[in-house]
Order: sequence, then C-alpha cells, then structure tokens
Amino acid sequence: MEQLLWIIERIIDWRGVKLESRIRAIDGLTPAVAQTLFYTTELAGGQPRDREKESELHGLWYAASSAVSGLDKQLARQCLSKSKYWLFPDGYNDTNEYKIDELNIRLIRMQAILEELKHQ
Repeated sequence: MEQLLWIIERIIDWRGVKLESRIRAIDGLTPAVAQTLFYTTELAGGQPRDREKESELHGLWYAASSAVSGLDKQLARQCLSKSKYWLFPDGYNDTNEYKIDELNIRLIRMQAILEELKHQ
C-alpha cells in the first residue's frame, strides 16, 4: 500500500511539473508570437523594416527558447533558430527561404504550437 501511495504521489508531482512547464512555455511563446504577427502584418501592409523592432523580436524568441526548454527541447532549438532569424533576417531572403522550412520555424507553425499548448 505504501508503494502505491508513493507512486501516486510521484504521478501527481510529475503532472504538476508538466503543467508548470506548459504554462511557462505559453508565457514565453505568447509575446514572441503576438509581436511577430503584429510586425509581419505591418510589413505586409507596406510598412518599412524596423531594425529596432527586429532586435526586440530576437530577444522575445530567445526568451521563448528558454521558456519552452523544460517542455520540449526541439521546440526550444526552433525558437532559438527563430531568434537568429530576427538577428540576421537578410540571411533568410526569398532565395534562401528554404532555410525557414528546413529549420521548421514558419510563424504559422509556431502559432499553432502555442494554440495547441493553450488547449491541452
């Protein structure tokens, strides 16, 4: 009986850690995704590039990488790649667009991951 209680306690502890990791990931991804959506929508509307804003996006994605690392190491690497994208966006121009797909860092995918985390 004691062993069963110990196992149940470990499962409850694990579920709590998993929930904390998911919440931390959501908190880290939300500003990165939201600000990136806003900025890219402005660009699509004809606004000029803003290096200061791109620098902010670099920081948000870098922070998101740390925030998701406890939940998903691969996603953390992808957030880091997204961070590098905003640090050097000219390296991902139309002729090098395959890099975005190769790294699996399309914004629409990152947004979908965020929504999935929020609704699990």
